Amino acid sequence: MKWLNEPREWRADGGNLSLVTGDKTDFWQETFNGWRNDNGHFYYREMEAEFSADVVFSAQYETQYDQAGLMLRLGPNDWIKAGVEFAHGRAALSSVVTKGQSDWAIATQIAPGDPIHLRLTRLNNAVCVQWKDGGAFQTLRLTTFAVPGKVMVGPMACSPMRAGLKVAFEDFKVGPAVDFTAEV
Repeated sequence: MKWLNEPREWRADGGNLSLVTGDKTDFWQETFNGWRNDNGHFYYREMEAEFSADVVFSAQYETQYDQAGLMLRLGPNDWIKAGVEFAHGRAALSSVVTKGQSDWAIATQIAPGDPIHLRLTRLNNAVCVQWKDGGAFQTLRLTTFAVPGKVMVGPMACSPMRAGLKVAFEDFKVGPAVDFTAEV
């Protein structure tokens, strides 16, 4: 695994990773506020073809836009990040798709610190992001993301308004693409 924007504090052991975010880190491309940031922390491996990646993670979100989850990335202008983001005093499942410019979709509210089991599947020209709720995966987002070759995938974390978000990822793994169609 490799780092894009390695944090000063981190530790990896097999499929487990803990880190503390640096100051004003984010992945975002210009929508709404004009911000262009590509300095978030991303611990990735390269993958080709179809796959599913999943991880369990938790953090103590407390400052506007604190976030953690999974990322699938081609480069600074083409990526997907999904997980938990803290906004307006609440932690919620969220996702961002960037194809030149970033969008942002906010979903189910969660308790800050609760562990989240997230899965991201690349299948054909689509990416499906799911989270485990009560033993079954639920779809958070299904989007197009046609990519002919290699992509980067792995855990990511950012804290755009501060430094010091502590995040723990457990059991990160990548394997064959699951058939998510029965769970959409």
